[in-house]
Amino acid sequence: MNYSALLFDLDKTLFDTELNAKVALTKLPVNFEFAFTDQQINYWHQLNNEMWEELENKQITTEELLANRFRLYFAHYGITTDNALYADPFEVLFAKEHALLPHAQEVLAALAPNYRLFVVSNGSRFKQFQQLAGSHLTPYFEHVFLSEDIGHSKPDPLFFNAVKQTLPEVDPAEMLVIGDSLTADIRGANLSHLDSLWLNAEHQSNHSAYQPTYEVNSLDQLPRLLNK
Repeated sequence: MNYSALLFDLDKTLFDTELNAKVALTKLPVNFEFAFTDQQINYWHQLNNEMWEELENKQITTEELLANRFRLYFAHYGITTDNALYADPFEVLFAKEHALLPHAQEVLAALAPNYRLFVVSNGSRFKQFQQLAGSHLTPYFEHVFLSEDIGHSKPDPLFFNAVKQTLPEVDPAEMLVIGDSLTADIRGANLSHLDSLWLNAEHQSNHSAYQPTYEVNSLDQLPRLLNK
């Protein structure tokens, strides 16, 4: 395979985002009785995923997501509260958690000598840079492309156009988008005429219209695939 630039998503591709969110939620001080049980944390993940999908489909903005997420979450349990009391404290706690998915560090270490590595993420600058630093992944990446800086979110082709324009020396045919999300990463790659690799850690069936060039179930399969 003749790829020279690997474009990595972060959340749920390298970061163990669900674990990091769970730990942050359990540390979040709330001014009412709320246990953050496993069921309640599972609902957080469900709501969060739904809202990020709305963002990807341009139904809401990042600002609207962050300004309403806790209000909607607690309202599900019949609790009326001010979103602002919890949004910023959660982001601070979340950014301090930096658990990685299995094999993330060793795979980046194996790839770095032979490929140029980049981040492509819709996550906030505040969180992503703290988690990259906390997990000691920063040195592996030549540049971090964030929707917050670009002004467009994956899967919008304008996001990937900005990547291409920043790297004019790289043939787009030599770029590979690597991510867990069919609706953001793979769809964005499809729309931008870039090859893609779907990290399908949960062995899900793909019934969508978005087709990855490659598929793996674990990050440690990536170096072997690229060496074929």
